[in-house]
Amino acid sequence: MGAPITPLIVLIGELAMAKNFKAYQYQGTWRYPIDEYWTFELNPHKHAIKGIPAYHAAIYYNDFPAGMISPQEEVLAMGGEVNRQNLKLALKGAISYEEKRANSPTGASDQKQPE
Repeated sequence: MGAPITPLIVLIGELAMAKNFKAYQYQGTWRYPIDEYWTFELNPHKHAIKGIPAYHAAIYYNDFPAGMISPQEEVLAMGGEVNRQNLKLALKGAISYEEKRANSPTGASDQKQPE
């Protein structure tokens, strides 16, 4: 039996579903600003792109590299557990935003989320 899937990559998957992300629509990476601090850049392909290994997400905090996550491993910069919890909260907020946006009659909400 394989290793369990990491919680952060699960949340990125949930966000991708809420956003209706389709990997085949992207030849490169998918960059998503989670909130005003956090951004991820997902490589959904079978080969490395822009230095991001296959099926990994590079994590940025204030546009500075802050970690790399994969289905099996989460590596975050100093303050790892605090950063992990803050990133989880930010991802959950982004998922909630995208779900509300998808379910609204106009496809948008009162809140602004950068795309």
